[in-house]
Amino acid sequence: MKLNSFTIFPAIHLRDGKVVRFTQGNIGEAVVFHKDPLACAQQWIDQGAEWLQVINLDAAFDEEASINWRLIEKMCAKNVNIQFGGGIRCMDDVHWAIKTGIKRVIIGTAAVVQPEMMATAIAAYGGDAIVLGIDADAAGEVQIHGWQTGASVQAASLAIQMRQLGVTTAIHTSIHLDGSMTGVDLEASIELARISGLNIVVGGGIGSLEDLLDCFNNKGISGVIVGQALYTGKLDLKKALRTAAQKDSFETNLS
Repeated sequence: MKLNSFTIFPAIHLRDGKVVRFTQGNIGEAVVFHKDPLACAQQWIDQGAEWLQVINLDAAFDEEASINWRLIEKMCAKNVNIQFGGGIRCMDDVHWAIKTGIKRVIIGTAAVVQPEMMATAIAAYGGDAIVLGIDADAAGEVQIHGWQTGASVQAASLAIQMRQLGVTTAIHTSIHLDGSMTGVDLEASIELARISGLNIVVGGGIGSLEDLLDCFNNKGISGVIVGQALYTGKLDLKKALRTAAQKDSFETNLS
């Protein structure tokens, strides 16, 4: 299950059984990019993706999400590693995810409202399998329940707290940039990695190969989530994966 030193995660966001994207968490303006999530996943696998990030948006919004759960189970049967989140609210959800074949479970809202669950999950499955989801606004405040509610806690404070519970990796999504394709808030992610000591996967804002390259060679940044740029054709996944592999190969051979 070991990740490369820099991992690109194509994002598949599920809503009512379809793959959708929206900007800055505005659920009223969702754009359907694919009506067949399994075919969508296969598309990214065929282009070389070894990891996918799959988010159950309906569950994240605390809505009926059974159709998405069934799709996720089928997706786990494919030859790909899945990092999964959205609506993971209790240990039964974590147990289901791991049993289904999901390699890394993202815990976001529950990490804020019941941090003891994070400690329990890590004790059960280890720090490699449990990932902290930090969705933050422009001021750094963490947002929960599908970005609909402010948590009254700063991203750095949550990251430090979770590090003490055994978390090693966090996904830092800049909500104000999500879906914008205008570039990531890299300085915030680098600072979060420095303060917390966590490995940070950057989310929100990737719009080009140049944006992705900006994330390379920064201490503490271990990967990126890419969504809108892939679905609109502004970023070629094959080229992005090849570039990341070349970087890893170069650094591996350095003395």
